[in-house]
Amino acid sequence: MIKISLLSLLITISTGSFSQIRKGEFEILGNVSGFQDSTYIRLYDFSSGSNILMDSAKIVSGKFVFKGSINRNFQQVGVVSSDFKNIKLFWLENSIIHFNAEKDKFSKAIITGSFMQNEANQLDSIIQLNPKQEKGDNIAYIKEHPNSFYSGFLLKVYCTTWGKDTSKLLYKGLSEKVKKSEFGKSIGEYLSLSKDIKVGDKSANFTLPNINGKKVSLSDYKGKYVLLDFWGSWCKPCREENPNLVKTYSKFKSKGFDILGISVETKRQDWLDAIRQDKISWESLSDLKGSNNLASLIFGIHYYPANFLIDPKGVIIAKDLRGDALSKKLAELLK
Repeated sequence: MIKISLLSLLITISTGSFSQIRKGEFEILGNVSGFQDSTYIRLYDFSSGSNILMDSAKIVSGKFVFKGSINRNFQQVGVVSSDFKNIKLFWLENSIIHFNAEKDKFSKAIITGSFMQNEANQLDSIIQLNPKQEKGDNIAYIKEHPNSFYSGFLLKVYCTTWGKDTSKLLYKGLSEKVKKSEFGKSIGEYLSLSKDIKVGDKSANFTLPNINGKKVSLSDYKGKYVLLDFWGSWCKPCREENPNLVKTYSKFKSKGFDILGISVETKRQDWLDAIRQDKISWESLSDLKGSNNLASLIFGIHYYPANFLIDPKGVIIAKDLRGDALSKKLAELLK
């Protein structure tokens, strides 16, 4: 299963550097060791939950530069080697950012010039003292820093994991500034939509567009056993599971079984390519909002792949059946 997580380390702020570039622009000055000259290094946008290429640069004498601008105060990005074996996520702002790292040790990269990254690393230094208390430290940070956008980010990331009750209390304590931010709006949407659905509960209904833009509802599948499958083109475990689903679907589709896929995407072409490559013939839906898609918010999904098996009356009878487990369950139900 894949779960989105934050990688962060100690950072110091160099306030004098902001005057060296024009307002509204960033410059990432990279200094890396262990790479051959002309090796490509890439900058990806990770803010939507998937990786979107922003820029590429060649490493020359251990140095590289990225220049550009972002249309927000901060954005989660990653510096990534061309083979994806080296990756470091951090918070980018329109300022001068210094990135210092060794090949195969990007997790220990030192990054300066970002206020948001500084907050991330302050918390990370606390968590490193006792990793077993990570949840408690995260919650304590949010409570103690109600005016911090980073608190809003943390709650956005973990709200589906911690559940509606805990998240509602933490959200209530945030400042109005944070509640009105993109993080706060996302948390508020989750709290308004989440149903805390469990095995044995009646499934919640929703409507999303398919690849042709046609609106499809979960309620359209009443009278069948349906697997509600949450996946993404970018999710390696999801793609590895798809051949099992293709096989199971072929075996049981004539016996009253169907699959409704919810694709957690931000890029339409990636979605369509994955459907074609994995030979998916069942209905696939997406609103291209990534992990903030309507169905994921309603069902409180925070990892992928995830699925729910729903009976003909709309009751959830099993969860996260993969591989042979799904086929065995259907063989019992559809004799």
